[in-house]
Amino acid sequence: MIAFLLPETEPYSHFDGGAVARWVHEVSARSTLAIQVCGRKGKANRPYKGGYLFSEFVASILASVNRAILPQRDGLLWVTLFYLFCLRSHGHIIIENRPHYAIYLRKLGFQGKLHLHMHNDVFDVYSLEYLNKLETALDSI
Repeated sequence: MIAFLLPETEPYSHFDGGAVARWVHEVSARSTLAIQVCGRKGKANRPYKGGYLFSEFVASILASVNRAILPQRDGLLWVTLFYLFCLRSHGHIIIENRPHYAIYLRKLGFQGKLHLHMHNDVFDVYSLEYLNKLETALDSI
């Protein structure tokens, strides 16, 4: 099974979701593969189907707690909870727009394939050391 891991800021929703959510929805709707989307529902609470989704309330609490106790680790609690509840059993995870999630997943012990899909090119802002860590953590970009 393949999983898409959305950024904690991107609702997987008809009304609240942006370009990333729409792209993931279109790809998963057209695929014949077993795909699970991990993300948040959004305020309108009208998510696309086929996801393992936290409510907007839970997602906001996770983000607030993460900022309070781990401000340098953007999304660490988000990734950790998804890893514990649904991602461990997947052979492939496609990470959307958050390269650092790959490093977190490897540190948590994920042994499957990690693929990064970026909707924009921001690699020029990263240090060579960070890019080397990403190269080690990822199977494809």
